Amino acid sequence: MKEKSELHKLSSSELEVKVINYMLHGNHQADMIINMLCEDDFSDKYKTLFSDIVNLRNNNIYVDIVAITEQLTLGTLSDKNVWEKVINAFTADTSLQENIENYCEILKEKTGRQRVINTFSHVLEECHKGEKSISELKDLLIGSYNDIRLGQPIRPHASVDVLQDTFAMIEQYSRNERPSVLSGYKSLDKLTGGFRRGDLTVLAGNAGSGKTALAQNIVLNTVLNRENVVVYFSLESTKERVMERMLCANGGINLISLRNGKLQKNDYVKLLDAAGRLHKSKLFIDDSPGIVPVQLRDTCAKLKNEEGRLDLVIIDYLQLLSLSVEPSRAIPFILEFLYKMTLEYDVPVIVLSQLYGNNNETDDKKPGLLTLYPSRAFQQWTDVITFLYRPQPPDDEEKAEIIVAKNRNGPTGTVYLDFLQDSLRFKEPGKKPWE
Repeated sequence: MKEKSELHKLSSSELEVKVINYMLHGNHQADMIINMLCEDDFSDKYKTLFSDIVNLRNNNIYVDIVAITEQLTLGTLSDKNVWEKVINAFTADTSLQENIENYCEILKEKTGRQRVINTFSHVLEECHKGEKSISELKDLLIGSYNDIRLGQPIRPHASVDVLQDTFAMIEQYSRNERPSVLSGYKSLDKLTGGFRRGDLTVLAGNAGSGKTALAQNIVLNTVLNRENVVVYFSLESTKERVMERMLCANGGINLISLRNGKLQKNDYVKLLDAAGRLHKSKLFIDDSPGIVPVQLRDTCAKLKNEEGRLDLVIIDYLQLLSLSVEPSRAIPFILEFLYKMTLEYDVPVIVLSQLYGNNNETDDKKPGLLTLYPSRAFQQWTDVITFLYRPQPPDDEEKAEIIVAKNRNGPTGTVYLDFLQDSLRFKEPGKKPWE
């Protein structure tokens, strides 16, 4: 086998010829390459040849040098001149088998680099023209970036593989090893089954209802009790503000006293204990201002790659994600983007959302699906929609309700919690915090 550094000296054209040559050694070789590469990994000259071989295999036609020669004679192939050159240059080179995976990897890298150059050269050209606004250029840049990322082969999964994965998941159910992340509130987890991988959950509420505090409580339950890898995107507060709220919630410390410098001696003990627990956790906080969906996704991708897994993503909150279009278009786009991200990275995502004005759907002033705007987008691109409702004074302000208004994989209903406002802690009625 040749050294990889030596193979890098080959031009893209030379690599393409070697890969096509390898595909002409039989069905096994052709199918192997088809599962490794796609049309976009080839230049225009050789893209049609790859496409010809894919079409032959899709029609269950045997592929080798003899079969291709016969197809060329029948006139069923796309580019006669290029095919004739490839056929004339065909060799039964045994070194191809040894190096083919490296050939494919380097070819993808070279054509990928060229695709980046071509794509962003177009964006740069539009910048120099000066005809588009900054907002239009940003959208063009995001669209170009997505085109590059999505230029990958997508293959359907065989039923035998799907059955194997499904039964593995069923076995997890039987062992009480749910393929989901639990919120830490048994009544909520019983209703929803936890935050399932690949699901997008909305946690909505009016300003001041405590949805940020609830999200942070869920973070604490998740990272402290089950050692999950969690990333919390705070678009409204700095990472220090987020951490002091979590320290107070975890330690049962009065947040106002902490901020006023009025902590008692035993509060410092609780503060240090809480800090020690969080220090050992796999919690990551991103407080980047003006973050756009693409940046958010790339942060998740990098974190998953570095940590080996990613168990939960929380975004606080939806309406602060940056996108240079009017809100009526931005929200549907972002929800669709996040929904697809959950599937791509097989991770549960919770996104917090404001309600649309102060609309109330029912006589008891509790929020419902129509208090989200645009309602159709929320219902189309989410798996679970929950609302946090807290009665206003003179009612009991320590009571809270989580209303599960939509649950694609289970029942809907209401879960009741107690809210300890001084320390921003939510707990199940009749239980001590963190019990």
